[in-house]
Amino acid sequence: MKRQTLLIFALAVKPKLLMLDEAFDGLDPIVRYNLKMALGEFIDENNAMIIISSHNLKELEDICDSFGILENGRIRTYGDLLESKANVNRYQLAFGKEIDEAIFNDFEVMYKNREGSIYTLVIKGDKEETVNKLKGFKPLVLDSLPVNFEELFIYEQKGKENV
Repeated sequence: MKRQTLLIFALAVKPKLLMLDEAFDGLDPIVRYNLKMALGEFIDENNAMIIISSHNLKELEDICDSFGILENGRIRTYGDLLESKANVNRYQLAFGKEIDEAIFNDFEVMYKNREGSIYTLVIKGDKEETVNKLKGFKPLVLDSLPVNFEELFIYEQKGKENV
């Protein structure tokens, strides 16, 4: 209740910039939903900007339009959330025979895993162009799946550590 009261007071003064830290922690699902709706209306009605810091990226994915990732007090990366998510996709491929994994060297692979003849790759780049190049390797199966904000963060943080 204390957190809800503080958020109501913060919105009541109609600031042009509102900074919230872990704004949704400790709130039940209905209150979180109502707060998200209230924040959206507040932005629209007051031409305001809200900066929210949080470790719970799933909570922010449906309300944020841009992001910044801080590391050791510096902005490591930032961007438009939808554009960034559209530029990183997970691909699952299955091959009928052994392949030389060097075929993936021309891609910006952020993550790679192999289980038998099935590969899971997270690749940064244009989806259509990537799919067309992957089709050229004649996989038996090729599926493309989007990544969510939390996965995007994880792959950005790990870089090529798992490749």
